[in-house]
Amino acid sequence: MLREYFKHNRGLLSKLCRCAHESLLVFLRNATGLKTGIPGLVMTIHTFGNYPEKFHPHLHAIVTDGLFNKNGTFYVVPKSDLKPLEEI
Repeated sequence: MLREYFKHNRGLLSKLCRCAHESLLVFLRNATGLKTGIPGLVMTIHTFGNYPEKFHPHLHAIVTDGLFNKNGTFYVVPKSDLKPLEEI
């Protein structure tokens, strides 16, 4: 449903990336209990196809499985259900 908007306004793709980053941050902070922790994250925007029905904008991301605190200590996310991330 949103593909047409992304196709004609590529600036929205950076907002998609920001939304994904913020969603991951909320999920990881809730899962670890570290309210100021920062993940390691590399994210790229990828588009595929030229036609509205085939245009496929999406993200590729490499994300740490935990958070770093201010002094550099890494806290691993305990095993958890990903359903809360889907809901975010």
